[in-house]
Amino acid sequence: GFIDTAVPCNCTFLPDHFAPGPVSVISQSGGVGMALLAALKDQRCGIAKWVGIGNEAVIDAVGVLRLLAEDPATRVIAVCFEGLRDLPGFLRAAKTVNQTHRSIEDGKGAAGMRAAASHTGTMAQSSAVMTGLVEQFGLIEARSCRECAVMLKALSISPPPQGNRIAILTNTAGPSILAADQLEPAGAALP
Repeated sequence: GFIDTAVPCNCTFLPDHFAPGPVSVISQSGGVGMALLAALKDQRCGIAKWVGIGNEAVIDAVGVLRLLAEDPATRVIAVCFEGLRDLPGFLRAAKTVNQTHRSIEDGKGAAGMRAAASHTGTMAQSSAVMTGLVEQFGLIEARSCRECAVMLKALSISPPPQGNRIAILTNTAGPSILAADQLEPAGAALP
């Protein structure tokens, strides 16, 4: 399937309207991709493009990533995959693209890897290996569609960080403590 909100064009099985916005999504699984769209809609975050690549028989993640990198409407790119045919090529391309990327990888456990192989015909990569590669290539991995949508919205409305310093503003202490606990291990410098 394919969605382009600038045209507007919705060639998916979702009879929904999506508000235009700066987020584009590449998804291997139509179901996961649609769940991410629903989560983005819940966050009131519009999309520029959504491209379903399935088993990459016709189009592949590397080509779509390069296309979206040239799209003036796309500021942030999310990639949902089980196992890409050209993972090294994708990672090289992702490192050269200016947009911020978020990824959701499914098929992490043994049963999930077997299901991924039967779903798209690709072998899901090891969770530990993928986490290491995601970090090495400057990507960020999301654990759920909701988490990914929250990150995508934040990135779509914020300028890129200029360093590792960060301030946390909350109306009570508890949420700031939780945020500090998450940010410090990621290398954020807190006052």
